[in-house]
Amino acid sequence: MPPDEAKTTSHDQRLQQLLQQCPDIASATNELQRLSEYASDSKAHGDSETTPDARLTEYTHRRSQGEPLEYILGRTQWGGLDILCRSGTLIPRSSSEIVASKLARALTQLKNDAVAEPTIPLRIADVGTGTGCASLFLHSVLHPPRSPGHEMQPLEILGGDVSSDCLKLASDNLDHNVRLNLVDASSRTEISFQHLDMLELGEAVHQSDERSSPSAINGSSGKSFEAAGFLRHKWDALISYPPCVPSADFLPGGRVPYTDRAYQPKLAIVPPELADNRMQKLEVDPADVFFYILLQVALKAGIKATVLEVCEGPQATRVRKMAARIMPPDAWIERWRDDTVFSGDGLVESDSVDQNEDAVHGRAVVVWQGDWADWRRRER
Repeated sequence: MPPDEAKTTSHDQRLQQLLQQCPDIASATNELQRLSEYASDSKAHGDSETTPDARLTEYTHRRSQGEPLEYILGRTQWGGLDILCRSGTLIPRSSSEIVASKLARALTQLKNDAVAEPTIPLRIADVGTGTGCASLFLHSVLHPPRSPGHEMQPLEILGGDVSSDCLKLASDNLDHNVRLNLVDASSRTEISFQHLDMLELGEAVHQSDERSSPSAINGSSGKSFEAAGFLRHKWDALISYPPCVPSADFLPGGRVPYTDRAYQPKLAIVPPELADNRMQKLEVDPADVFFYILLQVALKAGIKATVLEVCEGPQATRVRKMAARIMPPDAWIERWRDDTVFSGDGLVESDSVDQNEDAVHGRAVVVWQGDWADWRRRER
């Protein structure tokens, strides 16, 4: 067979392999191009004696078996950043980029409108940080690199996660993006990645409310010091995309696709089954348990803007109603979508939307408190 014909046949065979995971020929072609470029990148493969063609064959096979492209390439482009990805950490979603962008715009406007004091550090908590992408993105927008001489508001950003693998990867992503000059070097002192357990946060709230011996949401009475310290800190904003997929959806035949079930960490996708029945008594859907905890944290800590990314429209409706029950009457509650904001706070428009849950493709539920709620109400 002539070399050109053999090359064409190999290309077509690889496309057919990728079509086992890709929805159409265009996406398969795009993935093959990216895999080919990566296989040919001598810098990425160091002293490997394997030929680029052999590497491409291996990568195509792995992708055809369902392994996410981001794990094979070891990175993804997200929010203008080069985010390293590794097995065992959740791959950043494009919807999370939309949510983080909306928050960044709001925080910028708060400063421009002199609602946020420019000389006082803006304190942001990224709970369930994963790769650290949201923390790094918010810093890159609020403190753009290559902007010497511009007066910048001091930042204090915490990326918290229960996984030590995530914390290591988030730290690596900070160093990596600073080296690429995509994130300003000031991030080395303004961002920290630390262990933070959402269940312990919930227990810290419960203990502060009950003033009693720990009953522990997760059945454990230890390690509440970090969580108690978090509640005492003066956070301005909190952003989180917590595990929120119903456990039944993670089973074979459920709505979670095979590639996510087989390769991405269940810990970051499905909330745990709790040892007690407190949430059941409160009529909280098992998939919404972390939203309940984070709303309680926001109330207890007086967080001015709490941004909670959800999995689907009906969940956005449930979480908005939950927020309306938990938060004080002067809070301002919104649901964010890709293209618009539906305001809560008892508005007729929002309530009518809630009645048609399937029509609402919600990305996030957002709660504003204090003077930021007053500002947001004026903005809407």
